[in-house]
Amino acid sequence: MPNTPPRYTLRSWERLKGHKIVETLFAQGNSFTAFPLRFIWLLQSPPDDAATHHFGVRFGVSVPKRWFKRANLRNTLKRQMREAYRLQKHPLGIALQNSGICADLAIMCIFAAKSPVPYADIHSKMAVGLQRVAKELKRQNRPADPS
Repeated sequence: MPNTPPRYTLRSWERLKGHKIVETLFAQGNSFTAFPLRFIWLLQSPPDDAATHHFGVRFGVSVPKRWFKRANLRNTLKRQMREAYRLQKHPLGIALQNSGICADLAIMCIFAAKSPVPYADIHSKMAVGLQRVAKELKRQNRPADPS
């Protein structure tokens, strides 16, 4: 198969959905901040039907109602965060495949600033956050030192 360019889409199966997954993510996930974004991520074990399961990255966004009372502003920020992820998600998927880990990666991105920021800032910090998650995946898959 020829090397096809990546498709910059965000399919429904790539979205983080479901109470159980989100609760587990917040209870057991690893987190860090790339201001104005806070990332929470977790590798989830495969389901029982792992032979037919598509392993991949599931991504969700959240903007707190506490700081942004108007829904139109929250929706704008969420749309910008999803757009930044959609354009920069491919290296993370490649890192997950190359790590050899047979699991789903769940990521929640929370807007942590108390006021809106330009899209360029969201885009650049999304890149920083996704690179850090990819680096953590590589580190988790690295064998332990024999010394």
